Amino acid sequence: MLRKVLGLIDRFTQFAACQKCHKLYKKEDIISNDDNTIMKCSHVEFPNSATKRLKQCQTPLGKKISLNNSISIVPELIYPVSSIQQQLSSMFKRPGFEELLRHWTRRSVIDNILSDIYDRQIWQNLKESNEQGSNNFFRPDKTDTHLGLMINLDWFQPYEGTIYSTGVILNRTYECPNGKDIRAALIIASCDIPGAQKLCGHISALASCYRCEKRANNCNFGGMADMSDWVIMKDPVEHRQKALEWRRCKSNAERERFVKENGVRWSEILRLPYFDPIRFVVVDPMHCLFLGIAKWITKRIWIDEGVLTEKDLQSIQKKMDEFKVPSDLGLIPGKIHCGEGFSNFTAD
Repeated sequence: MLRKVLGLIDRFTQFAACQKCHKLYKKEDIISNDDNTIMKCSHVEFPNSATKRLKQCQTPLGKKISLNNSISIVPELIYPVSSIQQQLSSMFKRPGFEELLRHWTRRSVIDNILSDIYDRQIWQNLKESNEQGSNNFFRPDKTDTHLGLMINLDWFQPYEGTIYSTGVILNRTYECPNGKDIRAALIIASCDIPGAQKLCGHISALASCYRCEKRANNCNFGGMADMSDWVIMKDPVEHRQKALEWRRCKSNAERERFVKENGVRWSEILRLPYFDPIRFVVVDPMHCLFLGIAKWITKRIWIDEGVLTEKDLQSIQKKMDEFKVPSDLGLIPGKIHCGEGFSNFTAD
């Protein structure tokens, strides 16, 4: 009743999810069994295995409940999702939204100054297709129809079907009542480190860097003396090929051995052919800069090892004293000049 009064509309699509392997099914398929039998998951995890290629998950997808003096079947686990198409349609109906999309073409640009995503290579060089001579995806004549999307999550969502490179025809926008054709590309993955590693198919951050070939030795990333041998960027093509090899493994044990050797797992996001699992991942600022990692590097390596001198710390303190922080944010750490202020870093 309250939903009708407030005009709230549930635009979520609901799937039934397997609790064991996370395969998605149409909710209607689970609840529409005429003989009241509970549908079981038919997913095959290792289709390439001679002994397991016929072994289905077989986890029950529903349960029986008593409702209005009758027995009904309901899904054990519901996965609701609002499609990107629905969300874009809602945003394009807002006044001024399309004008904001065109803003980046009129912004002031200062040579050799990087002030936004528009100044870097992904925005400037992403192509519409792999064909020779293909146009740039982001260009002034397509500012309000070619969109760049960012996925932000706090943990990895393993269900299939949640990430799309989308093309959608909107039947109405605020500026175009007759509709327009919209294309979007997922170009940024902004997550905490565990989420980014899993989202893009990388091994744990305790074992390997997701951007370069640096591997840890018992969680120790030491041995940085020769930077030319260390900072070797990973190859996204090789990453995708190894992820496909992981999918073709024939058992969990084989997959575990593969991960230890190659540092790669499969992720559904790799179905996007243009997605770069190396360059499209941005560094996690909250955890890296504010929740301990930067503090540890600064104190244990730069200060204790003498990389930052007392004069350097005094210079840093002088700069920080000039910052003017809004009243609703935390205080800027003090005692930087004596090497102790870094312990007060917070998420603010």
